[in-house]
Amino acid sequence: MKTYIFSNGKESNSQVQGLKTYGPLANLDKEPLFVFMFESQDRNEALELYSSLLGKTYTNIFAGMESVYKIKLAKENVKHIIIPSLTKEGLQVVEQELQTIVESHQDKKVIGIFVMNEKVPSSITGFSPYHYVKYIFTEKRIPLQTVRCERIAARDGLKWSVGNIGLQIFAKLGGIPWKVKPSNDKCIIFGLGCAHKKDELGNINKYFAYSVCMDSSGIYRKINVLGDAKERTDYILQLRENIKSVISENLDGSIEKCVIHLPFKIKNDEIRYIKSSVQEIAHLYSDIEFQFIKINTDNKFFGYAENNSKVPYESSYIQLSSNEFLVWFEGLQYGKELVKKKVGNPVHIEFMQIDELDPEKKRRYLQDIINLSGANWRGFNAKLSPISIYYPNIIANFISEFREFQPEGDVDLTNFYIPWFL
Repeated sequence: MKTYIFSNGKESNSQVQGLKTYGPLANLDKEPLFVFMFESQDRNEALELYSSLLGKTYTNIFAGMESVYKIKLAKENVKHIIIPSLTKEGLQVVEQELQTIVESHQDKKVIGIFVMNEKVPSSITGFSPYHYVKYIFTEKRIPLQTVRCERIAARDGLKWSVGNIGLQIFAKLGGIPWKVKPSNDKCIIFGLGCAHKKDELGNINKYFAYSVCMDSSGIYRKINVLGDAKERTDYILQLRENIKSVISENLDGSIEKCVIHLPFKIKNDEIRYIKSSVQEIAHLYSDIEFQFIKINTDNKFFGYAENNSKVPYESSYIQLSSNEFLVWFEGLQYGKELVKKKVGNPVHIEFMQIDELDPEKKRRYLQDIINLSGANWRGFNAKLSPISIYYPNIIANFISEFREFQPEGDVDLTNFYIPWFL
């Protein structure tokens, strides 16, 4: 069972109850400024969202940003931009007005709230207003929260989603809602991802890899680019050198363990280069334990338990070999054996270190991977997948979409120390 840590080190087994009882782990370091953006005909939906975030609409579900997160949300720290149209030209007007607001409020932490009414799907128009606005804000290192008008106007409105929207806003502003209690203290984790660009025939014409750095409690640190090249030979050279420099710059005297989480999609030869590069610098940090763990969330394994429902318990695992495990991130809760939804397949996890680990150390590393699914600040019932793999996948999708607006290069994601991608 995962344990969450909140304000003043208070612990709870529930994200929702922990926040309600103790408050977030860390508050904002600057006063926020909310910039609502909407087309004129969607003003009522924007007002409904504003009222919901204040806690006036669904008080029993979400008490408001100030009550839950200690964030002031009032007329004096809210601006709005009327969007002329959801075209590239119309959204460029938004970009100009945004720049003016930012320049006149440099003492504030700005976040955009995009109330979007996409009448014609981007799959038909070939242009995505959502990704274009996200691109504009990300390039300026300003977080953005998008809420679709269909969600606001739905039968239950924002009743079941306003809590998640508030959570994302708080995290994107730099707040820390909670962290998970780790099995391995003083441990840093690098989740690796790639977003290679392909032509119409499926051939790679640009290689791009990056790492997402966090600690074992799930607190996000930063993104680093590991490789960015058109030729594979250049990409491999960058990958080998950059992985060493990225790890070195994030290690300090407080770190005792360094773990590389490798997604299934990374090719075997890339893994070999990464491992050999890390092993080259490992002797410089003889007091740090390095581990490589491959995590495959998209596999063909399935399993059942010897209970009435045949559903395994959450966090249970079986061992396939000395270094391979199947872990259930979803499943029955102890004391709550009622099955309410379909349970996903187990995650295949493989320890790739040459040196053999004792069973207790493996168990602790497995538990940290499970814990990282509880550090997902995308929502209270967010996807149960370790964020060391889940976050890089989200980032890869954004990078791919951003290339439509910046074909000659990729947005610089380094030194953006907030989880803008939530």
